[in-house]
Amino acid sequence: MWTVNSFFGGNLKWTENHQCFDGKKVDITKMIHYVKATDLIEKKNYKVNSFHSKSLNNIGESLKPFLISDDDNIIEGIYNIEKKIIGVQFHMENLGVTEELTHNIMNKFLNL
Repeated sequence: MWTVNSFFGGNLKWTENHQCFDGKKVDITKMIHYVKATDLIEKKNYKVNSFHSKSLNNIGESLKPFLISDDDNIIEGIYNIEKKIIGVQFHMENLGVTEELTHNIMNKFLNL
């Protein structure tokens, strides 16, 4: 997601409160948080994991946000339907992500 955003002219900022790994171990209390879907997929809250210390500061041109962190409004998902792009800030392949969210995103991507 970061690379795609950068390609479209966006940039990043430090968000240490989203980093659950301290270099030696994972702080499980920081690992899981909720995002709200605002567009693209069913509008509801989903659980995601958090292993990042950066997030989008400015969103790139022609990208739209669709997942926003509940607690601090960090953009956690972006898309551009015309260019067939979907990017997320979390690891869908790891534990802690609502399975329905993974299925919704993958189905949407497969049908672009």
